[in-house]
Amino acid sequence: AEIKLLLKGQPWWWYVIMAGIIIACLVTPSPAVREFALPIAWVWPVLIWSSIGNREIHNNVQQLTFSSASPLLRQLPTQWLAGFMVTLLVSSGAILRLTIDGDTTGLLALLSGAFFIPSLALTCGVWSGTSKLFEILYMLIWYLGPLNKIMELDYIGAHGNGRLEFFIPFSIVLIVFAVIGRARQIRT
Repeated sequence: AEIKLLLKGQPWWWYVIMAGIIIACLVTPSPAVREFALPIAWVWPVLIWSSIGNREIHNNVQQLTFSSASPLLRQLPTQWLAGFMVTLLVSSGAILRLTIDGDTTGLLALLSGAFFIPSLALTCGVWSGTSKLFEILYMLIWYLGPLNKIMELDYIGAHGNGRLEFFIPFSIVLIVFAVIGRARQIRT
């Protein structure tokens, strides 16, 4: 249901372009898929990810949503999981290409980035109550890291190993902050 809510309202051409991006990632050789195709794939659903964690406030249904049974244990993880699955879906061509080419480093970097994106979106959405914080932060990280070769921000692994040692623990910290923020919202 969360995936359906995330993708709801997208025009048909959005899906056509997403399918084209998936195919482009599949047919592009492994080094180029990490450097060019995957960064394009991971900017396309930015507006989808940006609704994670703030949809309740945006639609003014937080009182109804937060009063349901175990909103912290049921809703927050499913929102993150839906974002993670959308990330994997849009990068499925790259996952297949990296697997076929035996690029383990690229595959691990991709999975680390796929873990990082919904974590950042969820935390920004919960704490800001709007989609704008994530959109600005993500585009800044995306532009500086993978596109401009700043290795500290290259969560995709476009020019290195994707800094798994940083982005996986950082993603876990982001999720913890999202849980703290949502618990605070539920109490008030």
